[in-house]
Amino acid sequence: VQRILQVMDTRNQVIFTLLYGAGLRINECLRLRVKDFDFDNGCITVHDGKGGKSRNSLLPTRLIPAIK
Repeated sequence: VQRILQVMDTRNQVIFTLLYGAGLRINECLRLRVKDFDFDNGCITVHDGKGGKSRNSLLPTRLIPAIK
């Protein structure tokens, strides 16, 4: 996984890490908005996930600087 991340640009690293690090599905990741990130509590609010349900997922701490 680390080798794959090393050859990606920052944008793709963030997307890839959200997919495997936060357990997001592709559509969930692509629908994220700035307001969905709670940096203080280290979580992401995922709207309209599988089954049309909303949920919270952990925000990988290594992504916080790249997302901000």
